[in-house]
Amino acid sequence: MMETYDRSVGMFEGMWSRARAAIVTTCLIALGAAGCSSSAGEACATDDDCQPGYECVSTGGVVFGESICLLAEQPTADAQSEQPDTGASDTADLDAEAPSDVATDASEEPDTLQDLEDASDASDTTDLEDAADADAADTDTTDVVEDTSDVGCTPTNGGQEACDGEDNDCDGQVDEGVKTTYYRDMDSDDYGVTGDTVESCSPSRDYSALQGGDCNDRNEDINPGAIETCDGRDNNCDGQIDEGVLTTYYLDTDDDGYGVTGDSQESCSPSGDYTATQDGDCEDGNADAYPGATEQCSPFIDYDCDGDTMCADSACAGEPCLTSNGSGYCSSGSCVVSSGCFDDTDCGFREDCQFCSDGPNVCCPEGQLCLCRQR
Repeated sequence: MMETYDRSVGMFEGMWSRARAAIVTTCLIALGAAGCSSSAGEACATDDDCQPGYECVSTGGVVFGESICLLAEQPTADAQSEQPDTGASDTADLDAEAPSDVATDASEEPDTLQDLEDASDASDTTDLEDAADADAADTDTTDVVEDTSDVGCTPTNGGQEACDGEDNDCDGQVDEGVKTTYYRDMDSDDYGVTGDTVESCSPSRDYSALQGGDCNDRNEDINPGAIETCDGRDNNCDGQIDEGVLTTYYLDTDDDGYGVTGDSQESCSPSGDYTATQDGDCEDGNADAYPGATEQCSPFIDYDCDGDTMCADSACAGEPCLTSNGSGYCSSGSCVVSSGCFDDTDCGFREDCQFCSDGPNVCCPEGQLCLCRQR
């Protein structure tokens, strides 16, 4: 406030100085006018040199002499009863004076200090008003209100940011660093879709999973924590289908439960001729021949699939056998071809077919012992 007052007084003094010079000049030009008659405008040294009601005012060297007589300003009754003037009342007079009081006629004599103020340049009054406006602008509290709004945050939760929708630490951010990543989980299997997430303080209807990796978000049985089953789907979302749970099925055309070694396929269930889960069948066209079957003496078929055929099997010793050269008997691990007999029907009248362990059987007369031919 004092700064505004000091600027106003300074401006007023400048205005007064210019006004006095203008008035003196006016009086000199308008010689003979009423405003400059008698002792008005005459040179003086002190107020005593002027007629009553006038005062000696310095011209500042504008005209002849150092000072001239001008009509003195008469104080009002109120002003005489007040304390000594501090200058503030002069500023108030300037503000109260209407623009119509400004002297416009050069022949009019300035009678009072108020007239001197009115005769001053209107731009000076404008300057004073502008200064007052500037001072008023300086007291504007708008900026202060805006600035203090930024510091209107009161820390909560001990100044530690919590996920509660508030700026607890007053850093201008809300819930920074404390939100949780939730994945979209449409099938509610606790696994969400990687890359489809939201950051929030709590789960929502669709975004509730805390872990991603779900490769089928519409099937709760398919997720990274599921057990792989043989169903043609990637149950555990590892990028493979039915890994480790497929079954090996062997070709089994004779349906004896044993398949051909080396001829198989991996699948979840048997299909076509691939039905056997065991291999080792050495005769897949003969349902009586398979691993563990009862051996039968045959020169061509290994019924029990042990690698030995017919006579090579100890169970076939002395048994009749067949070869590409004809019939014979199993002897010493091989099929011996002879003209011997297989039974009594192969012998003549009153002959018996005698069994020989080391060679073909022989026909002997009834009741006689015949020697087997050695080979």
